[in-house]
Amino acid sequence: MVDYWKNKYSLPLTPVKNLSRICLFPEKVVFFVEPILPVHIMLKGDIALFTGSRSLNLLQKVENMNAKRKVSCTMTTIIALFALACPFAPAQDTVEAQSPVASPQQQQQAVNAEEAFALMVAEAEKGNANAMLTLGTMYERGIGAGRNFTNALEWYTKAANAGLAEGYYNVGVCYEVGMGTAADAGKAFGNFEKSAELGLNQGLYKLAGFYFNGIATDKNEPWGVELLGRAADAGHSQALNDLGAISFEGTHGQAKDLEKAFSYFTRAAEMGNGEAMKNLAVFYRDGLGRPADPVQELKWYALARLAGYQAQPLNAAMEKVKGLMTPEQVQKVEAEAQAWIQAFQQRAQQTTQPPK
Repeated sequence: MVDYWKNKYSLPLTPVKNLSRICLFPEKVVFFVEPILPVHIMLKGDIALFTGSRSLNLLQKVENMNAKRKVSCTMTTIIALFALACPFAPAQDTVEAQSPVASPQQQQQAVNAEEAFALMVAEAEKGNANAMLTLGTMYERGIGAGRNFTNALEWYTKAANAGLAEGYYNVGVCYEVGMGTAADAGKAFGNFEKSAELGLNQGLYKLAGFYFNGIATDKNEPWGVELLGRAADAGHSQALNDLGAISFEGTHGQAKDLEKAFSYFTRAAEMGNGEAMKNLAVFYRDGLGRPADPVQELKWYALARLAGYQAQPLNAAMEKVKGLMTPEQVQKVEAEAQAWIQAFQQRAQQTTQPPK
């Protein structure tokens, strides 16, 4: 897609843009919905798609359907897609999702793609906005039906008209990239704006890029920074990372402030943002605002790699810093990084448990 906001949030480790914000569950990933908002629980092989805790009742309908047919199969892979930018590649196209983790009882039930599609059609026709959103994704990806971008846009539009912020966001992406319709920056802007008004931090993040570049609106860098701040406050890790880059470089009308940049990168890294983890490593490598620290440098490089950060120079940078350390120090740091990731995963799983 068009990179409306050509910021420089990669510090000097690499000239290339971050390809994947984070993916802390690579062994569980089946596929991601790009560039549309992923808000579903997914099942490897056979597939069940349900949107948010508001659609848990659909899981019960699947259980009832399977019980009638005496169908029972083990769910081999369930993933909840959250705002960990798994994020997901490319970073500017992917947004956080709010999905519950299925209970052990729910994990024993599965439905194939065609059945899931039929169920979504039935629920969408009854006015279920979440089903409309899911149906749009199924058409976009060709799940249970032939791939049809025009139909995908139609159902995303219906979800938006039913009041879903995610629906407006997805319609905005369709107009931004020209999926199922001709590209139209003005319509993209309007839909992102509506999603932001409804509280979607991804919409705020998208709008910032439009204001920074004057796309479909007057250029207004201070307002773009304000929107990034609102997205960051709402939990958007990439917005935090980008605010760090703005403070680091002193761009978009902001004063250069290394300590503020370090704070933003730290907050983003603690949310699992691989780009920010790499940026912290650069701070410790170059002694920016603090003494150079090869132990901390290696720690954040290792975490960035475990989090899914992809850039060719990363391995070389890690090998270089390892040369400054003893094998025992390297082993200790790598063990600490693994423990950090495991603790992060556990916290993420706990925060996505559905209400009892």
